[in-house]
Amino acid sequence: MIRLPRLVLAAIAVSALLTASIPALADNAAEAQKHFNAAVQFDKAGKVDLAIREMQAAKKLMPKLPAIYLNLGMFYAQKRDLADSQAAFKQALAIDPKNKVALSQLTRILVGLDKNTEALNYARKLIALDPKDTEARFVFGVVNLKLRDFEVAEDSFKDVLHVNPDDKGALYNLSYCYIQAKQYRQALEYLEKFLKISPNDPQAHLMAGAAAEQIGDKRTAISHYDAACAGRSPILAPATMNLVRIYMASDKPDKAIEVLKRAAKLDKSNYEINLNLGKMLYGRDKAKEAEPYLIAARNAHPDVLSNALLAMVYVKQKLYNKASACASAGMQIDPKSKQALEVYAFVKGMQGRYDDVVLTMRKWEKYYPQDPEPNQRIAGVYLFEQKPDMAFKEYDLAVKKRPNNAEILTSYADALLGNHQPDKAVDLYNKAIALKPKDVKLRLNLASCLQSQNKFDDAITTLKKVIELDPKSEDAYTMLAMVYQSQQKNDLAIEQYKKILEFNPKSVSALQRLAYAYETQKNYQAELDTYRKLVEIDPKSSAAGAIPRIYDQMGKLDDAISEARKLVSAQPADTQMRGQLADFLVKKQDWAGAIEQYNEIAKGKDDAAKSYAYTQIGGIQEKQNKPDDAIESYKKALEIVPNRRDALDSLGRLYDSKKQSAEFQAYVRGLLDSTKPDVPYRYYYDMMKKADKKADATRTLEDLQAKKPKEEQLFMALATAYTDAGEKDKAIDQYKKLLAQNKEYPFANRPLGDLYKSMDKYSEAAACYAAASKRIMFDPSLYRDLGDMYIKLDKRAEALDAYRNAAKLDPANDEIKKTISALESGKPLDSIKNDPAPAPQPAGEKK
Repeated sequence: MIRLPRLVLAAIAVSALLTASIPALADNAAEAQKHFNAAVQFDKAGKVDLAIREMQAAKKLMPKLPAIYLNLGMFYAQKRDLADSQAAFKQALAIDPKNKVALSQLTRILVGLDKNTEALNYARKLIALDPKDTEARFVFGVVNLKLRDFEVAEDSFKDVLHVNPDDKGALYNLSYCYIQAKQYRQALEYLEKFLKISPNDPQAHLMAGAAAEQIGDKRTAISHYDAACAGRSPILAPATMNLVRIYMASDKPDKAIEVLKRAAKLDKSNYEINLNLGKMLYGRDKAKEAEPYLIAARNAHPDVLSNALLAMVYVKQKLYNKASACASAGMQIDPKSKQALEVYAFVKGMQGRYDDVVLTMRKWEKYYPQDPEPNQRIAGVYLFEQKPDMAFKEYDLAVKKRPNNAEILTSYADALLGNHQPDKAVDLYNKAIALKPKDVKLRLNLASCLQSQNKFDDAITTLKKVIELDPKSEDAYTMLAMVYQSQQKNDLAIEQYKKILEFNPKSVSALQRLAYAYETQKNYQAELDTYRKLVEIDPKSSAAGAIPRIYDQMGKLDDAISEARKLVSAQPADTQMRGQLADFLVKKQDWAGAIEQYNEIAKGKDDAAKSYAYTQIGGIQEKQNKPDDAIESYKKALEIVPNRRDALDSLGRLYDSKKQSAEFQAYVRGLLDSTKPDVPYRYYYDMMKKADKKADATRTLEDLQAKKPKEEQLFMALATAYTDAGEKDKAIDQYKKLLAQNKEYPFANRPLGDLYKSMDKYSEAAACYAAASKRIMFDPSLYRDLGDMYIKLDKRAEALDAYRNAAKLDPANDEIKKTISALESGKPLDSIKNDPAPAPQPAGEKK
């Protein structure tokens, strides 16, 4: 930025000149003088319009007097009416071509109008009048600076400084010349001279900071930027952002945030400062703190970016309605903005409104028909909704738009592989590799795909090519080892892990896999040595816990106990280590030693571990033929965790041996009144059902529900009781109440779907199975049931998706394969017969 002295100078009083110049017109001159003096007084009073009116009146009386035009030019300049000011000065020069004031002021006005070439002409005339005039040299320098003739400008400002070393304008503008010439040390030298005269000039500090930064003097740069940030000014934002950049580059984000916060206090409504501060806080997972700054940024300038960032902040706080409002505002500001569309779709996705996500991406597609991005986003939504065929159609569109985009091809192939369609995936991976032949990740994906097809030789060839490209690719060696293990070639697998350890001897992953390979071979000594290496790398590693186990597998129980004791001594609070020692002592039949360890565990704060310890003590006491002591131990376990199944089963068996089944039933009934979070409602019902007392158990559970209306496991137990009694509507009501209370409860939708299925309510059953599949993702029978419901509902695509998911979990099941083939062939749905899927396990309690 160029600094210029004020364009508006004080009015020139020339009354003597007026009367002396034209004596023949004394009367006229007197009248003109009167208007002239009035103009000067009005100007002093700040009434420029009246000053112009009076001076115009003087001009009519004395049209050949330069002083009138000079003053008119000054008055117009004060009003920023530069065109009229220019005209006035030119009229003065028409009368007096060598008038220095007119030449100087006209040059400045022309610079202000960005008529720099014309200004240069007048500047040269001014210099010609008096080459040693510093004012003329300065103006000449300014014009050349504007014309970017920095060498001429530099000489002019040096001439001024030779006469007046403290001329601020010359010091500043000479510094600017040096900055443009990338002579930053000289620029900094003259700026510091300027700042000795004007120490509080923020623009000069900003330039000095930039110059210091260019010569690598960060400390001086920070000092000047700090000074530029001392008060509210137009320089505050750029100076602040320069400081932020330096601190971020120095890995000092806290200092950067501190600078931004200081600036935000000085200028609470500055868009740039508030936006960047909010953005940084959001990036550091401080959404709540970021919120007011982003609101301030949006209030200052409500654009797409400020609304987008504010929407993301609200998403982080799970304030989805507010996030949606901001995202919508961004869309209204610029409906075609990709950023606005992206954020709006993201917010709708977080709200679970996937149809809105798709609609938004369709808008994107409409605005930018050749952009494949919306099709990829829509494909992602359909994959999430387990609609792979619809997703693949979107990928096809994306590939059609960008057939040579390796990223799209790879994403499509990944989706196909994840949905049990490796053949097409292989083709896409190969196309992507042709485009990016040195991309190691692509070849690894292809190898994974080939391995899933049991094309082991092709996978091995692909992985060996990866190793050629990247001889130190741990992923390639690891995958190659896994292929060999699939072929039962453990020696070759071990060889691959050893190759990894040649270039990365501390690879924890390779050592762990190598240990497992040795385990498969029952090469316990090699496995033991491998685990010891893992412990050397990290003495606190869980690998230490494997060493006693290996000694035990080697038949060296005493060594196992010795190693386990070492671990307990090193980590006395680790209940797993102590439990392992206790288990070995049980195996050695050192009952007292084992009980001692379990008692130590029982002293801890972890309820599950304490309950486990008392259960194990009870087992030992049974082996010692101390049934009464065992009963007491089991009861201690159940006091802590009332629904501990192994303790309940063992205690029930002991009561049965004493012919005291009724007493045991009463004891379990008493547990149901516990305020602990895990109560054996279902165990109680099953126990009473076995004793042919289902009705009594159901009444008891109903009474308990009246006292505990929100107990989730009680809903499940009662639903089971009603189902057994054939009261399906009541059972359904229990499941619905449970899901209304907790829609994320994972175990309710499956049995509810079974009930609807038994009542031929296929649509309701399908909805329940679909909801269950999002929470219970590893049960192939669930996907088969879902597929069967879709077949009943004549929904081929959905049925095919469900059965493909079942195939991923149970790839060897011939019935699943047969159904997929029938669905793919277009065979009428009513002719597709399915063997019933294995019966689901009864709805159990949370364990």
